[in-house]
Parts: sequence; structure tokens; C-alpha cells
Amino acid sequence: MDFDEGEITILKEMPLFGKIDMDNINRMIEAAKSIKSHLKPGKIWEKRIPPAGELVIVGALLFDDTAISSVEFNPADGYILPRGYHPHVFSLSISYEEINGYFDKIVSELEVGRGAEYREPESSWEFPLIYRGIVVAHIKLYYDGKYVLPDYVINQEMQMYK
Repeated sequence: MDFDEGEITILKEMPLFGKIDMDNINRMIEAAKSIKSHLKPGKIWEKRIPPAGELVIVGALLFDDTAISSVEFNPADGYILPRGYHPHVFSLSISYEEINGYFDKIVSELEVGRGAEYREPESSWEFPLIYRGIVVAHIKLYYDGKYVLPDYVINQEMQMYK
């Protein structure tokens, strides 16, 4: 995907310093909302959550072919899960194909929350992604609003399960 000058791109290298501009939060919210229109559903895979080994299905959220976040689905019924909730399910009862069938619709219905949390050490603003009133994921923008930060863990998992 080609971007014009001034558009948001993936941050490739972490600069040494970041300066927080608290007065620009509205600009940051608008930048986060502009990312939403470029989000695409990515690969789906399953993983176990320690310590008990509960099963969840993970779906990557892609921006410019890079995973910047993920959502989780209940392996028993395929429902999207609130961020941080892990059902006590240990076996898969739904197919990836079924989830792929509605993953596009879920991504298109995501909304960017009107608030952010500042995160160190990335010098970034973290915005919630909301689906039908429930926070299901987060995206991070670098402090200046010009870069979206990739989710390195999700990118590694996505590569591992290809």
C-alpha cells in the first residue's frame, strides 16, 4: 500500500526519544480513526493460554500487511471475546472457515474509542478498538501520530502458524 506524504505508516525503527504533546490528543484520535479504514482481517490460529491451557482462537488485525493488533474468539461458539477474557474451554468446536466468514464484518464494525492511554517504553498512545460496546483490541500510535506500531508478538505468532 502506497501512502502520500503526511499519511500514517508502520514504524520501522524506534527513535530514541519521544515528546508528549498533551494538547494534540484530538489530532491523535483522528489519526487513529483514519487507521481503522485501512484495517483488514488477517490470519486466524489457535493458542493455549497459561497456566491452565485454555484454548482461544486469535485473529490478526492487519495494517499495510503488518499485524498491529489481534482479536480473540471463543473456540466453543466463535463469538468475539472482550479483551482480557479467556473462557474455560479446552477444545475447538468451531472451524476457522466459519470465523473467516464473518471476520471481515467484525473488522468493518470496529470503532476507535475516544480516549487513549500513554504507553512506555514505546512512547505511544494506545487506543481501544470497540465492537458493539466491548473493547476487543487496541492499536498503538507513536507519540507524534505519524506511525502505527506493529504488534511484534502477534506478527511472530502469525508467521509461526502459517
